[in-house]
Amino acid sequence: MPEKSKKRLYDILYGDQLQKYHLSAGISISKKVADEFSDINSNILDLLNASEVIKENETVLFLRYDTLPFTSAVIMSATASPEIYRNMLNRDIYVYSCKQAAYMGNIVQYTNSTYSRNKLTVDEGSEELIKRVHEFVGDYEVITFACIEEEFNTKYHFGGIEGLDCLSGKNIAVIGLPNVDEKVYKLFGMFMGIDTEKENMKFTEVTYNGYQFYLNTFDDPRLREV
Repeated sequence: MPEKSKKRLYDILYGDQLQKYHLSAGISISKKVADEFSDINSNILDLLNASEVIKENETVLFLRYDTLPFTSAVIMSATASPEIYRNMLNRDIYVYSCKQAAYMGNIVQYTNSTYSRNKLTVDEGSEELIKRVHEFVGDYEVITFACIEEEFNTKYHFGGIEGLDCLSGKNIAVIGLPNVDEKVYKLFGMFMGIDTEKENMKFTEVTYNGYQFYLNTFDDPRLREV
């Protein structure tokens, strides 16, 4: 393996927890060399060319930056802020707002628990919490975490329902909030130039779309957007 590649891999595996590199490191290795690292469960070439890296114990998360192959594009999004796209893509972004869809029913939120994956599975009182959820869910169709589908006799879970319309017109109970590991949010924050070294998620009051509520999130407003 070239010395440049060896040094880069050593820095990633044994360096600081958070690392930010120059874009387009331009490191290349042969397939034969890559095969020598078959015990590493990742794409070695992309890892060596990553622009942002977060390491925790034996787990390494990374982002590799690739330029988009077109000069213009239409992005249809109901959630992401235009500012995120501007920072991530480094392009001019023009916003065209669609009409707000009218609600056909009522939305009822229960905020007496975080209803996180841990709260519903491993934390003390998780069994009692699930019993209480059953009481106010009734016979509604349930969307929840894949790990507790059987608890609610459902086949709909976060990450497995995109693009489906089979619940149209039905009463739905959404149990849980599908957050990813906070290190993933930090990776994108690092890419946007945010110093995430001292940023940690915490339960705090936020204001969003005219509403005030508590959410497990960051102090930095840009990371909150992510």
